[in-house]
Amino acid sequence: MLKNYADQAPGVEVELSDPAPAEVLSQVSSGLADVGFVATGNTSSLRDSTAGDLRVALVQEMPLVAVLPPGHRDAPETIDLSSLMDEAWMVPQRYAGFPGLIELIEDVWAAMGMRPATVRTVATLQTAIPLVAAGMGISIMPSAVAELAGENIVIRRISQAVHPLEGTMVWPENRTLTPAAQRFVDLVMSTSS
Repeated sequence: MLKNYADQAPGVEVELSDPAPAEVLSQVSSGLADVGFVATGNTSSLRDSTAGDLRVALVQEMPLVAVLPPGHRDAPETIDLSSLMDEAWMVPQRYAGFPGLIELIEDVWAAMGMRPATVRTVATLQTAIPLVAAGMGISIMPSAVAELAGENIVIRRISQAVHPLEGTMVWPENRTLTPAAQRFVDLVMSTSS
């Protein structure tokens, strides 16, 4: 989308940052940022919690996969998460009032009626990747994030029903965007899945 936007609006400079989800919402709400993207476990819930302040739109579903250390190369292509309960699980931190990946993982644990013996909280999924590659545990994350690690980890489909993470765009409800920002929102909305 950024490449398409750069082609359509070559004179517009786009500034990117990668703050925590709550900070993204705060920056867009306060006008420090025009548009934000967050990965949430529930776009509808996020929309309800920001009603009147932010517009919220699902841009893309991000299916989740099991991310395993190199020692699990012989694992089946589709893995039952109950077979991984003895592993340490790397999970992203929870953000108060923000439905994220940790809530989706906890839903899976609840549906299975079990919880791993060891749960380690990491700041970001990108932090989890080298820890998994070093054999310090396993994780669940969107396949696009996991694929950044290349051959350093093992990626497997999950046999349990796992709700995908949702890539969501937010922009102000009660503030007129600049023409450049509105053009970006329109582009994203016209190309979202």
